[in-house]
Amino acid sequence: MNMLEIIKDPKDRKKAKKNFDRALKGESFTLIEEYGEPPNRFYYEDICSPVFDDTGKVIGLSLFLTDITEKKQTEDELNKYKNQLENLVKQRTKELETAKKELEIDITKRKKAEAMASESESLFRTSFESALSGSALLNEKRCIIQTNRAFEKMLGYTREELQNMSIGAFTFPDDVEENLRLFDEMLKGKHDSYRMEKRYYRKDGSVIWGDLLVSAIRDKNGVFQYCFVTIVDITERKQAEELNSAIYRISEAAQSDQKLEELFRSIHTIVGELIHAKNFYIALYDPNSDLISFPYFVDEYDETPSHKKAGKGLTEYVLRTGRPLLASPERFEELIKKGEVEEVGTPSIDWLGVPLKTEHKTIGVLVVQSYSEGVRFGEEEKNILTFVSEQIAMTIERKRMDEAQYETHELLQITYNTLLDAVISTDINYNIV
Repeated sequence: MNMLEIIKDPKDRKKAKKNFDRALKGESFTLIEEYGEPPNRFYYEDICSPVFDDTGKVIGLSLFLTDITEKKQTEDELNKYKNQLENLVKQRTKELETAKKELEIDITKRKKAEAMASESESLFRTSFESALSGSALLNEKRCIIQTNRAFEKMLGYTREELQNMSIGAFTFPDDVEENLRLFDEMLKGKHDSYRMEKRYYRKDGSVIWGDLLVSAIRDKNGVFQYCFVTIVDITERKQAEELNSAIYRISEAAQSDQKLEELFRSIHTIVGELIHAKNFYIALYDPNSDLISFPYFVDEYDETPSHKKAGKGLTEYVLRTGRPLLASPERFEELIKKGEVEEVGTPSIDWLGVPLKTEHKTIGVLVVQSYSEGVRFGEEEKNILTFVSEQIAMTIERKRMDEAQYETHELLQITYNTLLDAVISTDINYNIV
């Protein structure tokens, strides 16, 4: 089915075609588009990039669509809520001051002011608790005063655990300095709010990306009271951007002048930016000799294996099945009992391997493994490695062909130079080459 046929509205179809044409010209880009008319308007974040064949020619495009309609609606709701909250604070302050002046004259007015304040407080609590994004109130020391359910679920903590905790306690180290600078400027009155994309540690140790919005709440004299924080989880969008960047960089590496060993090192670096890859190796299979080689092997404990006949290790299992394998200790034990594999090398906690497939065959296996309980692999890591493996396989195959052609040319040149008689090569038009 043609992608444009899915889009019904002519205006939206024209807009999409323009974006597709950009990608087919070799351009990678990210943009936010809105489709449809109210009340059926949707917002999407489009990550669009070209797909190259092994010669570098554009043969298609990849498109990642993230529906951010809910996020957009949430932001609009939060902005509306912030204005409402500020108005309520101003209104409450004014009413309390009036009530105080009239306290000795009319006790009824005092009770009315208290009732209105209670109503405002109730409205705030209801709106705060029901917000779709993670929300919190912080004091001037960046310690948490209050959180809502979405905030607690996002970070995996209970409300009691978060009480009085500094938000810096679960901020990713590389993002601390910039966040502190913006917060301090807000305290000093240089601005009333700021926004940034930053990372957070969940209680279980995993990392998420958040779109952070911080707004200061001040009294009538401009004195800081507390700040209102909202966080929208953008982890999926960030992962899509990182994957897209990895594919592009691997494709670029194939077109560089790097030797095969340098290419493997570049691939290791790129994969290491996506998942934990301290222990990483590439195994290549030669069906003619039935030998497995390990041209790139980085491991905490084991030395680089020499060429060997295909046996019954986990690497060979992936070669035989042509499918990714996440071998936890339990899964590994299960495969051993079935006689599918044998133990080779230092036992790992998690072993994750994916086949390197070109159009017609499996040329090898890409592997990461962990020896620590603190580093575990799951379906997310398996999906990421599988996603980049096809581009890696194409890149390796192309680089091997380039090097083979170069070696053949050099061998011919040496042969020509050692012959006693003249040797002349021509093209089909008899031009000497």
